Amino acid sequence: MEGIAVDEGPGSFTGIRIGLASARTLAQLLNIPLVGIVSLDVLTENISPNDSLVSPIIDALSGEVYTSLYQCKKNKWQRLVPYQICEINSWLDNLITFKKRILFIGDATLIYDKKIKTKLGNSNTSFCDNLYPLARNVGHLGREKILRRRDNYQSVLPLYLRPSYAEIHPAPFRNPAIFPNQSPSPSNLPNSFIITHKKGKLGYHRK
Repeated sequence: MEGIAVDEGPGSFTGIRIGLASARTLAQLLNIPLVGIVSLDVLTENISPNDSLVSPIIDALSGEVYTSLYQCKKNKWQRLVPYQICEINSWLDNLITFKKRILFIGDATLIYDKKIKTKLGNSNTSFCDNLYPLARNVGHLGREKILRRRDNYQSVLPLYLRPSYAEIHPAPFRNPAIFPNQSPSPSNLPNSFIITHKKGKLGYHRK
């Protein structure tokens, strides 16, 4: 094994962390290069080069998608806009301005296919059946990236594009007076408190 490529996101926060932790550990132990590949790039590689624009859309929940836009140049997909997370209606409004046929791919097409057709029209849209990133495309893009440069495992980090749900919605039991900078856990709880678990929710109370 001469190098490792890993999907760095965006996507499932837990899945990204597990995948990156495993890849970084192997790269460190084997002393080989590690490169991160963006899941939107991987999705686009599912599609053979053609004249359409390609918009990979990954469900980000709450009516939002992870997305970007690609065009084929010299038989390779090239990104036209930054990686982003946005509300689906806003993204479709942006795509209308391109006035070109757009091919959509990704799990969010299962959710928003009717909305896409309504906004852009049937004649200007099409959908790819292969909805999920393929490991072989991670390897293909990873090999090209490793040949260009050899990243240290420490430089490969998750691409989240937004804070986690836990960061946006702090735990209801978190007391700033007791936990000013961290969530409660068995290792940092004061002796006068214990963690409880009831009906799928964590909490704490005095002994």
